[in-house]
Amino acid sequence: MSLRLRSLFAGACLSLFGIAVSLGVIELGFRLIVPEKRLPTLPRPHFFYLPPGAVNFRDRPYPFEKPVQTFRTVVVGDSFTFGPGVQFDDSFPKRLETLLNYSKGPLRNEVLNFGESGYATVHEVKVLKESLKYSPDLILLQITLND
Repeated sequence: MSLRLRSLFAGACLSLFGIAVSLGVIELGFRLIVPEKRLPTLPRPHFFYLPPGAVNFRDRPYPFEKPVQTFRTVVVGDSFTFGPGVQFDDSFPKRLETLLNYSKGPLRNEVLNFGESGYATVHEVKVLKESLKYSPDLILLQITLND
């Protein structure tokens, strides 16, 4: 390598080193002066509503026999259906029930939540057999991509 090429190479390396050190000092200065902004976390409730007579947080008790003028839907699924960490009325089956009952039609809608945390489709067969005791008109199987 010629002397001139070596001096060009050494100059380029020193320039790059100087730029890297300068950027590092600027970064360090910003981290010390400007506080880090974090995304706000959503507040989780400390108290969860449990409907009267319910045996678990999943749903209120329903009779096996479906009431007259009632369309009954059963939702079978995993923790997304069960709704851990949300209030009772914020699980998607209860939201669905609320939306379906907005209309003042002749039928009342009941949406029963048969979600179980940690369940996959293989486990939900047992839950599906249990839900058939409630004479559903419609069965929804909720599948999350990790099932």
